[in-house]
Order: sequence, then C-alpha cells, then structure tokens
Amino acid sequence: MKKTILIRISALVEIDDTELDKDFNELDKLMYGLGENVNDLLGYNGESNLGWISTQSIVLDENKINCGKCSICNVWVTDREKPNPVIGLQNGAVYNGKLLCDDDLPDGHRWAF
Repeated sequence: MKKTILIRISALVEIDDTELDKDFNELDKLMYGLGENVNDLLGYNGESNLGWISTQSIVLDENKINCGKCSICNVWVTDREKPNPVIGLQNGAVYNGKLLCDDDLPDGHRWAF
C-alpha cells in the first residue's frame, strides 16, 4: 500500500525591491523554475496528480510578521514562543533579551536543536 507524502521545501533568496513591482519578475521566474525542476527531479511529467502542486513566497519583514535574524549567526528565524510563527523558517526564541536560532539557544532550551 502506498501513502501520499507532502514535502515542503523552504529557500531564502534576496531580490531587489524594485524588481518585485514588475510583471513576471525575477521572483516569478525563480518560482516557476523551481516547480519545473522539482517535477524533473521527482520524475513526474504531468501525467499524474503527483509532483509540484504549489509555490508560495513571503517577504520577510520583522516589523510585520514573526521573524528576525539570530543575534549570533544572523540566520533568519521565527520566534516559536510568540504567536503566528512562520512555518519554514528555522525555529528560534528570545533568550536573555536576544533572538537566537535553535542552533545558538543553550542546551536544554525547549527550542534548542
């Protein structure tokens, strides 16, 4: 018996904000290419209901959504101890007043990796 599995992949890219105002911009091209490459990698040619099904993007803005950069290593994280964590970002939490990623949180912390 086979099970259908949903695989989520997250990637961070930087794109000039003026580019985002254009029709079929650099981000659109990247997202389209990701879908095409995922299907090629998985060996699906569109003849089944399996393979790429969606792509989403979120502009990371620490003033508007639950995200920020780790105070030690500068990786983007979401604070798992606050509401509305951004699923797909590395887990993090505030420790001694600083936002830290799961790698830099002290051993034994709930969100430490």
